[in-house]
Amino acid sequence: MSKELRNTLIAVAIFIALAGLMIYFVTDTQDQLDALSKENADLQEQINQNESYCKARVHLPGTLAELNANFRDYVKILPSAEVATPEKLLRTVQTYADAAQIKVEEMTQTESGAKKGGGTKLGEFQEVSVSFRIEADFETFVRFLNLLERHEQFMKVNAFAVNPAQNPRVVDGKEIIDLAVSIEISTYRYIPTATKK
Repeated sequence: MSKELRNTLIAVAIFIALAGLMIYFVTDTQDQLDALSKENADLQEQINQNESYCKARVHLPGTLAELNANFRDYVKILPSAEVATPEKLLRTVQTYADAAQIKVEEMTQTESGAKKGGGTKLGEFQEVSVSFRIEADFETFVRFLNLLERHEQFMKVNAFAVNPAQNPRVVDGKEIIDLAVSIEISTYRYIPTATKK
């Protein structure tokens, strides 16, 4: 092999080696550039989210004031802790039953734990529930429910079950179906947390 051919082959081998090395570095650099571009896109998305959160934060004091006003309104419709007792709730039921001319049977108190609301700084809401059975026809039952719904302070009917009598009775030529109704009603009282002095 001549010296010239050998030098040419060495030059070609060096050129191929350098070209391969350059391709490797270019590919590696492109991969690193793609990874950095993805990281930058993720960071930009986080920046955009944080900017939108900061813009929304300007409205947070107004939202807090609105929530506090609503909370005060909710507390106003609840009976006071002294009034919202199972005994007084049963007495209210009996008063409305008498007004609707309904017979009340098996009045019981339902013990329920405190339902917390507002956290420890504000206080808690405590549910007061009673259950009872009534005997009535449809019209007097509806009259009784209307009286309960118009009660001046918050009261809700948690559940009721209606069982019609098997045989209707006839009054003045009109069939009347008597109902046996089981009802559970409740209200809430707000018990503020005592402030430390």
